[in-house]
Amino acid sequence: MKILKFNSLKDPNIGLYNVCNDNIAITGLELDAKEKKELKDSMDVEIYKTSVLRTNLVGVFTILTNDYLLYPSALYDDEKEALKKIASEIGIEHLEIDTKYTAIGNIIAINGKRILISDNLDKSIYNELRDLGFNVNTIEIPYVDVVGQLIVTWGNLAIISPLIDENIEQDVVKYLKIRKYVKTTVNFANPFVKSGILMNKNAILVGRTTTGPELANLSELME
Repeated sequence: MKILKFNSLKDPNIGLYNVCNDNIAITGLELDAKEKKELKDSMDVEIYKTSVLRTNLVGVFTILTNDYLLYPSALYDDEKEALKKIASEIGIEHLEIDTKYTAIGNIIAINGKRILISDNLDKSIYNELRDLGFNVNTIEIPYVDVVGQLIVTWGNLAIISPLIDENIEQDVVKYLKIRKYVKTTVNFANPFVKSGILMNKNAILVGRTTTGPELANLSELME
């Protein structure tokens, strides 16, 4: 696994515009040819492009793992069909989440079948995810509901935000079955780490404004 810098749509917030697993990345329609090749080569994935709610914010409105492609019911029908086709082609399950919280990539932290969400959210999202077969737990982080932006996982590795207090971080990594993790910011002290990171078995991509100390923190994940 290597660490590389990358911008998407000339923006270091790469996690807002893209999702990836070990085999593919899904990006917005406006990703240009140069960035597409860079993403493909860096992560060794095939690239699929689609809009979500007529935007490029694929990482905000969808979640992709090696087993699941999740998206909210608010997407347009043609976008749902595009995502279903992608999931079918690569042999993973596609799940539509019926929720008023359309930005599911922001609110859901996931590893395997285990999900963490904020306990400030309406219980309907908790019940919906549980009905879809996930194990769902809640955590309380003062003034922050976007738990999905605070944790990036791949297998038993994770990158977590310093906004996750030391008093609960061990409970978080234990619940998500994380063996090794680093605690860091990204993109020059941004604590919402998922907004600036893509990770799979081949690489960790970070926004180009990520600093030397932040890269050093991330490198500890591979020691």
